[in-house]
Amino acid sequence: RRLNVTNNYECVNVSDFKILYWNAQSISNKSNYISQMTLERNIDILCIAEHWLTSTEIELIKIPGFVKVDSFCRDKHEHGGSVIFLKDSIKCKRIDLSHIAQTYVFEVSSVFVKDYNLVCLCFYRTSDKTKNCFDSFLSLLYETLNFLFNSVADLNIIVS
Repeated sequence: RRLNVTNNYECVNVSDFKILYWNAQSISNKSNYISQMTLERNIDILCIAEHWLTSTEIELIKIPGFVKVDSFCRDKHEHGGSVIFLKDSIKCKRIDLSHIAQTYVFEVSSVFVKDYNLVCLCFYRTSDKTKNCFDSFLSLLYETLNFLFNSVADLNIIVS
């Protein structure tokens, strides 16, 4: 059986390392693909939106050479979520943004990469219904991270 995987990902080079952002729409049956993709592209940080796993299920995902640093999971709802995996050789610290993360609004994972003085965020915003909350989210985020940061996200914003 052939696995049909969409290539809706973006790879970003930042100061000698690579960040891959991928809206996976479920990773439960894609572990081999994820391992191959991170190896072939020499990825250092893997950010995945819409992993579709609960907090218990996400702990079972193992990617050779990587550690799960942070994740947001919907435990009572289907789909959604965000997760950040980092090469196990990179020094990092999880940033707790649970006070601003919200199911269906901003499902955020975050990490501080010590070696590069970099904050990486992976967040998923479910629909345009939460458009009015976006400015509030950014204000809270700025207050929390009052220094420069890089982020990758699936925002689902319609700009008119």
